[in-house]
Amino acid sequence: MPQQEKCNCKSEDERLLLVEGVNDCHAVFQLMWLVSKTAPVFGIHECGNDDKVLENLAARLVSSVPRQKALGVILDSDVEGVNASEVIQSRLDQLRPRVGEFYPLPDVFPEAGLILDPLARQGSSRLPKLGVWLMPNNKAHGMFEDLLMEALFDEVKIYTTAVVNKAKADKIATFKDIHLSKAVIRTYMAWQDPPDIQYLGVAIKKKTFENIEAKCKQFIQWLEQLFVAARVTRPKRIFCALSACNRTKVLLVPKKRRTIAFRANPAADPSLVARSHPAYFFKSQSS
Repeated sequence: MPQQEKCNCKSEDERLLLVEGVNDCHAVFQLMWLVSKTAPVFGIHECGNDDKVLENLAARLVSSVPRQKALGVILDSDVEGVNASEVIQSRLDQLRPRVGEFYPLPDVFPEAGLILDPLARQGSSRLPKLGVWLMPNNKAHGMFEDLLMEALFDEVKIYTTAVVNKAKADKIATFKDIHLSKAVIRTYMAWQDPPDIQYLGVAIKKKTFENIEAKCKQFIQWLEQLFVAARVTRPKRIFCALSACNRTKVLLVPKKRRTIAFRANPAADPSLVARSHPAYFFKSQSS
């Protein structure tokens, strides 16, 4: 197993994810490591809280010196003073004055997460691809811990929640109702060996949440769609290493662009190259 890299929560990578706090940073890092057995292809930058995430996002978009090719944002859906049924729309309303000038924001937030290319206008080429995910699932009130709650087996979730609710009813616990998922997750973490109630990333690394990969599948897919696709930004000319290609010049182009990507001689076999580079689309073209 490869040695795990250290997580940098103040990254300035050209593919960058903005999160609210250090706990979110380590949780995302460990989740991606758990799934892919390697460090994320994107950097993570913790901003301190939700307001600072929004401020950081706005500042990067108006900067005269672009730093990112892809920029993601994770926000909890627990805006204080906003009803649970209105919190997703509230977050969308917060985004509109900050990014609406540059990106085509929808009227309804998509359940699969938001991924947008900048509006076609002068200067838009400096802007990154933008992604936004509202924890836990882009449709419900909650936070990262609510996503982790879904990763617990049903019997574990029911039992731990009942214990926490009993403590609250007996006035032993004093947490706010809005933070029920935080209390449940930290309680469950405290029951592990050794007990640890502070770091979500450590719990994910230790596989405390048994069903996490399945329950976080859509979130992981959003991250991959936003950041992995951004790794290939322009065609790259190479020489095919396969003998059957007879040192034919090859042009690699991302599949989604569906443009001509293979200039072959009559003896070359494009299928061999395609199998060697499954992330790309190849089409032969006579010289």
